[in-house]
Amino acid sequence: MSLSELKTVSIFGVTGSVGLSSVEVISKFPKKFSVDTIVSKNNIFKLAKIAKLLKPKLVLIYDSADEKKLKILLEGESCEVNSGESAIIEASRRKVDIFIAAIMGIAGLKSTLECISHVKILALANKESLVCLGKNIINLAKTNNCKIIPLDSEHNALFQLMNTKDKKFIRRLIITCSGGPFLGYKKKDLVNITPDEAIKHPIWNMGKKISVDSATLMNKGLELIEAAYLFDILESKIDILVHPQSIIHGIVEYIDGSLKASMGTPDMRMPISYAINWPEREVTNVKELELSSVKSLTFDELDEEIFPAIKVSRSVIKIGGTAPTLLNAANEIAVKAFLNKRIKFLCIMEIIEEVLSKLNITQNTDLESIIGSDREARILGGKLIDNMSMR
Repeated sequence: MSLSELKTVSIFGVTGSVGLSSVEVISKFPKKFSVDTIVSKNNIFKLAKIAKLLKPKLVLIYDSADEKKLKILLEGESCEVNSGESAIIEASRRKVDIFIAAIMGIAGLKSTLECISHVKILALANKESLVCLGKNIINLAKTNNCKIIPLDSEHNALFQLMNTKDKKFIRRLIITCSGGPFLGYKKKDLVNITPDEAIKHPIWNMGKKISVDSATLMNKGLELIEAAYLFDILESKIDILVHPQSIIHGIVEYIDGSLKASMGTPDMRMPISYAINWPEREVTNVKELELSSVKSLTFDELDEEIFPAIKVSRSVIKIGGTAPTLLNAANEIAVKAFLNKRIKFLCIMEIIEEVLSKLNITQNTDLESIIGSDREARILGGKLIDNMSMR
C-alpha cells in the first residue's frame, strides 16, 4: 500500500487506557495506517515515547507549561509540537480517515463534536459526547456522512450484531455487566469502601474514574443513555444483565424469541481493531476464546436498590434535555472527590440525585446550554461535596 493509500488516524487521549490499546493495535500495521495527530492531557514522557513509535505529524499536550519540555523530548523528530485547548480544538478539524475519541469526560466533548465534519470514521470511546449531546451528535454525523463506531465493548458488540433492516423486528437490546468489584454486596457493606477497593475491577484494566463508575454501575447508566441515542431505540427496550464472566458483551433479542449474542475475550483491543478496520477485519493479538474452556455463562438481574445508577439514568433519558449533562457532570465531580478521599462511596449517588433534583433542566441541547448546565452542576456538586466532607 502506497503512502497516499494509508488510512490516516488521529488519537485524542493517546496516553489513557483506550489510547494505549489503540497505539498497540495501530503499531501492528505500519503499512495500513499513518498517524496524523496524537493528544495527551499531561503525560509528556509517555506522549513522547508514543510519538517516536508512531511518527505522527502533530503532537499536542493540553498544558501549555509542558510544551517546552515536550519539544526537548522530541528534538530530532519531524513532528510539529503544540499545546493548549484552542490548538487541540483546531487539530480536531484536521481531515483524517479515522478519529479515535478517547479523551474521557466532558473534556473530550468539544474535540469530538468538531471532528465529525472532517472525518470518515469516529471511533468513539468518549461516551459523554452522546450522553450530553445525543441526537445532535447523531444528526451531525448523518449530515456529514461520518460513521460512528463505538469502542465500548458492549456497544461495539451491539453495533456488530445489529442490521438496520432487522431493527423493526428487535424486541430489546441487552447490555451485559460484570457487576463490578462489589457484586453481591449489601448496602451496609458499601459504607466504608475505599478508593483502592473501588478501582480493582475483576475483569477490565481501566483508568481510575471509569473504574469507580464500574463500581457504582454508573458506567452502565451512561452506556444505557449512549445506546438509546446511538441505536435510536427507546430506553424501555434496553436491559442490563449481570454477566460476571464478561464473555458475552451484547445481545439482540428479536420478536420471534431468537437471540443473537456477541462473544469474545474481554480485551479493548478487539473493538478498537474492529472500528479502525471497518468494514474489514484484521488479525489481533487478543487471546482467542476457547469455548471448551468456558464451563458456565451466568446471568442475573441488577439490584437497583443497592446500585441505583441504572434507575436514575433511565429517568434522565425520559426527562431529556440537559438532564443527562447534569448527571454526567455531577458524577464526574463526585467521583473525583471520592478518589481524593473527600467523600464516601455512597455519597457519589447522593450528590448526583441532589444535583438533578435542585437544578433547572431545560430542553435546549445546543453546545452553549450543555456547557452552562455542566458548569452549574459542578458548582452545586462542589458545594455539596464541601458540606459532606465536613461531616
